[in-house]
Amino acid sequence: EEGGGRWWVEMRPRVAPSPRTLYQTGQHYAGVHPPLAAAMAGLAGDAAEGVVWDPFCGSGTMLIEAAIARPAAVGTLVGTDVAPAAVSLATANVAEARRRKLLADRVGAVLREVDFREGVERIPELAPGGVSLVVSNPPFGQRVKVRDLRALYTDLFAASAAVLRGGGRLVLINPRRVAPEGLAAEALSLESRRTVELGLRRAGSVEVWRRRDRA
Repeated sequence: EEGGGRWWVEMRPRVAPSPRTLYQTGQHYAGVHPPLAAAMAGLAGDAAEGVVWDPFCGSGTMLIEAAIARPAAVGTLVGTDVAPAAVSLATANVAEARRRKLLADRVGAVLREVDFREGVERIPELAPGGVSLVVSNPPFGQRVKVRDLRALYTDLFAASAAVLRGGGRLVLINPRRVAPEGLAAEALSLESRRTVELGLRRAGSVEVWRRRDRA
């Protein structure tokens, strides 16, 4: 205090450089921020074991953060994207994360230029019932244009239901709260929904869906 006035100083501890940027050789222009990716990986709980798939892998941030969150559990990271530049960037970032010992040597990585609606049958790690966690930041239709956003999310729910093991989880950002339909609606149950500010004109939701046990 001085002269009757009062001053407040707020101090925020911070590690420099941030460990969440150490592995980033580059970032996709529509990519998710590492802190949000880390939080989403945390929401997956014990589902982040075995095979983890990001159908819209971008720069690989979701996959890397999932592996960092559960280093003893994640076995294989599978990333697919329709953009060759995104797959190249994810490959470089995964390699850098491995070089910096953020990923265990035993963690495998499969990164492919594939549309999740058409080509996943060519990836053995994505066999039906073989995936523990699907975690993704799908396009919102703004920075990446999407002809039919609802259909894209509906297809994502269907693809996730097909590959997830019983008890596996789908963690995604859902800006319009699109719900699964048909067989996917029977296979997936909503566990939680949290509103997040994504810098859009409307808030989005981070949702966790659980795959019901397979017959």
